[in-house]
Amino acid sequence: MIRSGDDDAVSPTVATVLMVAVTVTLAAFVASFSLGTLGDIPENGLVGAKAVRTDDGAIQVTYLGGDGSAAVDHLNWTIDGAEQADLLDHTIGSVAVNATTSADPGKKHRVMVIATYNDGSSQVVLDTSV
Repeated sequence: MIRSGDDDAVSPTVATVLMVAVTVTLAAFVASFSLGTLGDIPENGLVGAKAVRTDDGAIQVTYLGGDGSAAVDHLNWTIDGAEQADLLDHTIGSVAVNATTSADPGKKHRVMVIATYNDGSSQVVLDTSV
């Protein structure tokens, strides 16, 4: 059998087209999987809060608002998982204080603020240690 230089099984053009097709198919699969696992993204906008330790050891939380502040129905806040009795109003600039943590001023406490929106959805606004 005599071999010539034109006996390639697949031409370079067909090989390139096949590689591009496989790459596009794989990219589409990865994109559909990753976008499907994100779930619903809230459309209420972002709001914020900050927590500080006062000089006497109490924890003070301030609601800062944000572009989604008009949609906020109410705010809850916790220290180390315990919901606080001093309510944090959803008016921008409102402050709530917990003085019971001043008994142990050197200990770090986990503070969380959760905003509940008018549509019933909720979002963690703050999760920090002070």
